[in-house]
Amino acid sequence: MPMINEMAARSGKDGYAVLGIAVEDTRAAIMQYAQEAQLVFPIGLDLNSTVKRAYRIFGPPATFFIDA
Repeated sequence: MPMINEMAARSGKDGYAVLGIAVEDTRAAIMQYAQEAQLVFPIGLDLNSTVKRAYRIFGPPATFFIDA
């Protein structure tokens, strides 16, 4: 996660975006983790498992790099 956070900090000037998606966590758990880890990128919640199904995620953690 430190490497992804570092990439996110450079993302604006390098022309890409970093977005986290929490697939099996609660809002409270994610907010606490983001604060403790000092994350600089947004994290969305996959409350109905749409992202989990679309990317065939069988269990976290998983990392995907998606281009245009």
